[in-house]
Amino acid sequence: MELKLKYGSNFSFVNGVPTFVITDTIKRGTIEVEASNNENNAEVVGHKFILTRNGEEEISTNFSSKSNIDIDFENKPGAWSINAIVKVYFDEQYERGVIEEFEIPGNFVVLKEIYTGGGSGDDDEGETDTGGTPGGQSPNTENILSNLPSKIHQRFKSRIIDVDIAGKTITTQDTLKDKLDNRLNPKTTTKSVRWGIKYNDFDYRNLNTFIDFGNNEKSLIVNSQTDVDSVKIAPHSVILKTYDEIPDNVQTKQNVHIVQEIIEPIRETIRLYPFEDAELGDPILRQPTNQSIDYINNITTTKKSLNDIYTSDNFISSSLVDIIQSGSNSAEINVDYNDYKNFSTFGSVEKRLRNFKRKIQSYETYTFDSKSLAELTASVVFKDEIVRNQQLQKNVLNNFDHYEKYLYYQSSSANTSSFGLEFDTSWPKTNSSKPYTLADVTSSAATTWYNNNITSASLYDQNNPNRLVNLIPEHIIRDSENEPFVDFLDMIGHYYDNLLIYIKAYGDTYDRREKLTEGLSKDLIWTISDAFGWKQPSGKEMVELSRYLKGYQLSGSATSSTYQVYSEESEKDLEREVWGRVLTSMPYILKRKGTKESIQALVNAYGIPPTILKIREYGGADVKEFQPNFDIQQRFTRALDFKNSQYIQTQWKEASGSLRTPDTIEFRFRAASSSNQVLVAKDQRFAVRLIDEGSISDNKGKVEFLISSSLGTTSVTSSLFPVFNNEFWSVGITREKSAGYDFTTDRTIEYNTTESLQYNLFVKQYEAGRSKILYDSSTSMILSGSTALTGLTSSLQNGQWTASGDIFVGSTGSFGDLGGEFTGSLQELRYYNSPLTESAFNNHTRAPKSINGNHISASFTDLVFRLRLDDNKNLSTSSDLRNVAPDQTTFAHTSSAYQTGSAVGFTANTFIDIEQEEKALTPNIGYGLSNSKVRIEKNWITSGSNLSVDYRTEQSSYDTSPLDSNKLGVFLSPIDIINRDIIESLGDIDFDQQLGDPRDQYEYSYRGLESIAESYFQKYTKTNNFWEYMRLIKYYDQSIFDQIKKVIPARVKSTLGLLIEPSILQRQKEVIGKPPSIESLVKEAEINIGLLEATQSRRRPVISATSSRLDYSGVISESFVREPSLYLLNQNTELSKNIEGFVYKDSFARARTTALTSLSSSHTEGFRSDDLIQSFQLDPFVSSSRFNDRFEEKEFFYTSSAAVGTAGITAVASFTANLMPPLSSSVAHAYSSSLVKAEVQRPSDYSIAFRRNSFEGVKNTIDTTTDNKVPFLVSSTGQTAVLTRDTGTDGKRLEVVRKK
Repeated sequence: MELKLKYGSNFSFVNGVPTFVITDTIKRGTIEVEASNNENNAEVVGHKFILTRNGEEEISTNFSSKSNIDIDFENKPGAWSINAIVKVYFDEQYERGVIEEFEIPGNFVVLKEIYTGGGSGDDDEGETDTGGTPGGQSPNTENILSNLPSKIHQRFKSRIIDVDIAGKTITTQDTLKDKLDNRLNPKTTTKSVRWGIKYNDFDYRNLNTFIDFGNNEKSLIVNSQTDVDSVKIAPHSVILKTYDEIPDNVQTKQNVHIVQEIIEPIRETIRLYPFEDAELGDPILRQPTNQSIDYINNITTTKKSLNDIYTSDNFISSSLVDIIQSGSNSAEINVDYNDYKNFSTFGSVEKRLRNFKRKIQSYETYTFDSKSLAELTASVVFKDEIVRNQQLQKNVLNNFDHYEKYLYYQSSSANTSSFGLEFDTSWPKTNSSKPYTLADVTSSAATTWYNNNITSASLYDQNNPNRLVNLIPEHIIRDSENEPFVDFLDMIGHYYDNLLIYIKAYGDTYDRREKLTEGLSKDLIWTISDAFGWKQPSGKEMVELSRYLKGYQLSGSATSSTYQVYSEESEKDLEREVWGRVLTSMPYILKRKGTKESIQALVNAYGIPPTILKIREYGGADVKEFQPNFDIQQRFTRALDFKNSQYIQTQWKEASGSLRTPDTIEFRFRAASSSNQVLVAKDQRFAVRLIDEGSISDNKGKVEFLISSSLGTTSVTSSLFPVFNNEFWSVGITREKSAGYDFTTDRTIEYNTTESLQYNLFVKQYEAGRSKILYDSSTSMILSGSTALTGLTSSLQNGQWTASGDIFVGSTGSFGDLGGEFTGSLQELRYYNSPLTESAFNNHTRAPKSINGNHISASFTDLVFRLRLDDNKNLSTSSDLRNVAPDQTTFAHTSSAYQTGSAVGFTANTFIDIEQEEKALTPNIGYGLSNSKVRIEKNWITSGSNLSVDYRTEQSSYDTSPLDSNKLGVFLSPIDIINRDIIESLGDIDFDQQLGDPRDQYEYSYRGLESIAESYFQKYTKTNNFWEYMRLIKYYDQSIFDQIKKVIPARVKSTLGLLIEPSILQRQKEVIGKPPSIESLVKEAEINIGLLEATQSRRRPVISATSSRLDYSGVISESFVREPSLYLLNQNTELSKNIEGFVYKDSFARARTTALTSLSSSHTEGFRSDDLIQSFQLDPFVSSSRFNDRFEEKEFFYTSSAAVGTAGITAVASFTANLMPPLSSSVAHAYSSSLVKAEVQRPSDYSIAFRRNSFEGVKNTIDTTTDNKVPFLVSSTGQTAVLTRDTGTDGKRLEVVRKK
């Protein structure tokens, strides 16, 4: 640090001496201590000034932080000296910090004003001429010089470089002439007796200071003391105390060094072994492991040639070749080329512009030559020349530096700022979209641009103090023969400018901006992410190379295709933009890794709306008796802004028709100013308005609903709330009978105006920060509707609600003076033909898009009119606002009063974007969707119980709740939109009541759920096209799922990707243990034969109807069970009465006529000779057995079935006992046979386990069990009984009694 005295503006220098002249107006002067070149982090902590006049002390101050002194010199001329004492705190050089004092001496002269001439009268010597006109006259220099002191003191300070003890001489680094002020005259010096030596001190208490005796012998210094007795002259001597004894070999007056230990010494033991050259074996490659691969994408393309990749388009192929084969591997640094100082420090901008112009001229020349040669008829002859010119063109483009690429490829425009007119800094282009086309060098636009920028660049180069050329002598620059040398310096400056850009870019690694052209280079995003341990995956593997690198693609047929711009930005830059967002959000993502918030941050970084990509957590607490189920999510929507007499007009009811008057009006508002304003008005009949409290200090007011008639006005107001707090408030007005609403009758019948009707006003606000309704007001008024004279007013007012008319939203309409026009925003205007319950309105307050009503189908049957007011369109050109009520057929048809609303007074698109939290009641759908995994249990002790060490008396609300699930789903699902609409339409319907119907136990559907689904889906007139949704999501970067895998915990069972599932109203049902069903095939009917006979109908019967009943009794003999039964297959007549008791199961056809002759008469009685008889075996039989691994049998093959049949007939005649033919009888007719496994099993072939399991039983004993215990367990339980009792204090009527 350098300290010096700085004299104020009232001082002047005469022959180098500071001089102050006292005048009538100038009597005070300032002297300041100035510090500069603070290279050792020193800090000035105090100043003290001592001033003497003519050798006597005049002023002395105390130490303070003030660095200057203000002196009153009136009547104090003379020779002055000043000694400024400065305290400086050094922190970096010393570990504990040291304060050191420095003295800064100085001398100056104070004189009275003296004038020469212009005055009259006798002037005293040295006094001002009061009779003259001193204005504008100069002081007498000779008189000033005559008063100069004989000696001028100046400080000399220098570093000691040598000390000669014998000659008592100190040699300094600087000489007096190097340090003394050159302005002093005469230049003679004398030695001062005031001198001293300053040296660095050590703080031995840090125990890091040593005495170095040489030969690596050191002793630690632990304390010190100044010895003023042995050496009387400062700085005296010092006594040092060491931790160890001084080595014996140290001599008296031996030179030593005082050293400080900066870091602790590092000692490493190294063992050296002789090198033995060993023979290396064959290298062995390790087996591949999938565990070490972070990201694998198995998607592959078909094999393509180089021409397929580069495409057949010359422009695209040349662009790809320029990028891929340019050989540039450096990162593209983001530089703002609108300011020369950002990229040119040592070189010349003017020469870089001139050089670029020459390159463009060369490029145009090569292009012209190639085009000219190609147009010649003998262009084939000049093919090599054309190729050479094209290669020269590519060389020009590939050799551009970063500034020249900006001039060639980018577009800019002129603009005006506070700094003046700024010219466009890139070369003029002839088009406005990429790829840009450069203007010709000879065009007027290029000439004007070039001249303007050359002028600006030349001025910048001349005023650039860092330009290398500006640092050499002027005569070298002016010499024309040195022009090559000057150009060489600018070339060197250009080289170092490029290096400086990359050096500056080191600081950009911490610059996180949204634009790829600002802050961190897009080429470094992946590298910086990798440094954080986060590898950014790519989802563009299947994108064509032209789209990935340039944003171009081919269009047209295979034979005739041209390129087109697919997007302004290449797919590569779009991918890097996503990577940049992830990198910017990296601290947030890493801090919340393993939570839903980290996944949502990744989804936001990819730009995917949360309504498209859903995050589902399963499980969570579910205690129905304590809290309902909610679905909380952030939603982006819009609202309509009102101002300057803008309003919406709708018809209140049908002039004629079956639709009844609405019973509910519902809307949301956000007021922009505190004043009386009308929100909704119906002609001059009823209105809803805001009433300002009148206080300027707050934003409180009320909402009022009033009904007016010719006989008066009746109103009801809400509580005093901050309704002007610039937040959305929900308002609902309902009408119902004062005795209550009857769902079965009131929903279809219009109220009579003479009935007693109650009007309810709901005003509520949902606080997103707390996820609850913060402000809640429910007020009402009753109009009796009496026809008596005293009740006539209320009857007329009831009629004002049911009367026809128009609703004005945001305007007073034709109403009286109720307030000003509404200024603010509105959302969700709705009419219901039933009075909404407060619970339904609360759900609409928490979730503004919910439309549920008082029953399951209320959203379809009761919601007659709905304006969402989020259309995002210009209402000046399209003023119709469509009614989006679910039942479009009934309430939104062309003749309906509720078809549309009309926007009036709007001149532009005044829809604004808003983000709001929605907390919607969800049906108890049973699949465990959870918004929170945090459980806050409610605990209590059973009434009448005391704490016990033997059993638990405390109960918790989640004791019977299911455990949390570790399932996680992140899906792109088209069903989510439908499910969300179902939730908004149904509210908190309890599906358990629909799924638990015992009648559905063996049915393949739930009748209650089907009824709800039929009620909901009736608003859909067409099927949803899921394929369109799936085609849409392909434009999202699929690599997001690989990113999500990095933030989910290892224990999570995640399911990621596209989800196709049924909606929550479509549940598949599987039936287990369904009993067999019985279908009665008995058909009963009556035929009136007498009527047919009487009418001689052609349908009269031709047979006589008789009936009889045969009862049989007897005993079934054993032989009857063994014998088979016969059944007639093809006889038209009735069966013989002698055939009885047929019992049949499995059957096979046996014989024809020839076979019947051989059967016994007991089997053939009653059959004709041409009847086909079927024999049935009575007992069940086994059709096949297990195959044996060792035994085989022959299987015969026949030429036809006749060969087998003939043999069978012959066999029947000789084997009448059991009707089974022997196999040997047909062997002779087989043409071939083969061996197959025999269907036989011997008991000896069975395994021990099989035999014991099937036949013998388990034979474990206490000697064969693994635990050496009996192979069976006997447990006894206490006898308990459940008895009824009177209801106890615990509310239970059943008591368990245990018998000891």
